[in-house]
Amino acid sequence: MTSIAERLGLSRGNSRCKKNVDAQSSYRTTVCDALHKYKRKHGYTGQFIYEEIGVHRRTVNGWIAHKQAPQGANFFALVDLFGVSFLNDILRVFGYAGAYRITGSPGCPNALLSDLLEKAAFLSRALEDGKLDHMERAELRPLALKLLTSISAFLAEEEGQS
Repeated sequence: MTSIAERLGLSRGNSRCKKNVDAQSSYRTTVCDALHKYKRKHGYTGQFIYEEIGVHRRTVNGWIAHKQAPQGANFFALVDLFGVSFLNDILRVFGYAGAYRITGSPGCPNALLSDLLEKAAFLSRALEDGKLDHMERAELRPLALKLLTSISAFLAEEEGQS
């Protein structure tokens, strides 16, 4: 089974084929374009960004100039800075979307379980009468997706602890 990184051509295998180089370039362009867009949208300076996320100014300047893309913790620091819409704009280019911030502290199964139960309770209250009106349906569709995502995250967390 191939990983998502391999399907996107981002794997670091023994050979660096043209597909991997093209996918890495596409990733870099996508992330750097999103960074530039959100920097303008929020009115942030490069200095504000590097001070806020704790990296050297040359690092942020490299991202803005499309010389390199943020990786790992730096990438997620940008997501925290700009919000989940920044991540969804990047994911959309690769055919994914729908990321959202899970409430509670990451890595805390009780917070995740609480979030899950809160969403399930709301869903249950909406279905009490056995009917969904157009207002409930519009509200419940995104909630159902979030509920499924929360369940998946909860199960993954539980599986990691056993």
